[in-house]
Amino acid sequence: MIHFDIIKLEDELSNLEKETLQQNFWSDKENSNKILSRIKLIKSKVNSYKNLENELNELIDLLELVEVEYDEDIAKE
Repeated sequence: MIHFDIIKLEDELSNLEKETLQQNFWSDKENSNKILSRIKLIKSKVNSYKNLENELNELIDLLELVEVEYDEDIAKE
């Protein structure tokens, strides 16, 4: 798995969250703790990735605006 394969991470997260809804999930404390830790880790990775993606998209939009403004300034000269 690629480190930033978000789709796979989100699928894994969904599956793990479904496991927590199973009736006997809490009966095995060791396993439940492992699953909850994994859920926390995946959520952190996915959130970090999405935040970076949003910031990158905002920077791309800003760059496009700067390029348009720069072109207009050159055209005026």
